[in-house]
Amino acid sequence: MNLPIIYMVHEMEGRLRVKISHPISDINEAENFIKEVEGVTSFKYNDKIKSILVNYDSNIAYVEDIIIKIALLMKKLYGFHKVKFISNCKKNDMPLFSYYSLASICCSKLMKIIGINARGQEFLNWITIGTTIGAITQHAYMEINEKGTIDPEVMSIMYLINSIGKGNMTEASLVTWITTFGRHIVSRNRECFIIKIDKNEEKYNNNSYDISILESGIISKNLNQTNIFTDKVIETQNRNSKCQFMLRQGNFNNMYF
Repeated sequence: MNLPIIYMVHEMEGRLRVKISHPISDINEAENFIKEVEGVTSFKYNDKIKSILVNYDSNIAYVEDIIIKIALLMKKLYGFHKVKFISNCKKNDMPLFSYYSLASICCSKLMKIIGINARGQEFLNWITIGTTIGAITQHAYMEINEKGTIDPEVMSIMYLINSIGKGNMTEASLVTWITTFGRHIVSRNRECFIIKIDKNEEKYNNNSYDISILESGIISKNLNQTNIFTDKVIETQNRNSKCQFMLRQGNFNNMYF
């Protein structure tokens, strides 16, 4: 039996659009249910394409809050215990500076082929070094903010620093760039996982649920994003005691919140 699907079409700060596999019969009821998430400002449903558009205050609500709430809506309307979430938004872990760095490397290599004077080439080399170091530093900052640690690939910056003044700065920048960002070019997989919904039998409140984030059999290998998803929802619970889903400890394949 195929699982019902929440398909994320578009997401930006304060705005989320998803398509769902099953229609909503009572739009007013659905709107009131989704607006129970603190921070949601508007809800629109297109019954022709089964599309939901939600606007929200990103200072109050997370997109993860709303996705879980939509899954609970499908549970409420159809009694589903499992809902598959698929994102059309490919994850891009490359910082903005990485593009500047690559552009400067290409420019430096091109000018070297054309035959720019030594002073101009040296100037381009320093720009290349600077933008590449900046890109790696920004990447490390993003990793620490998201996962609390950095990938070992970031240490390639030491090779780049050691190359300064040795006459091969552009080549060293290129090697460092590929080492640091190469895997991010080919690993921009879609997020895909299963949201499992069970009634919390320990609570007398009928609106209490255990939510499990389960690995799908055809999920991409980007498990970090699933962990980030759970972390966001857990953070929401810590600041919002009105949540309708409860956290229980467990490993990745049995994580409840």
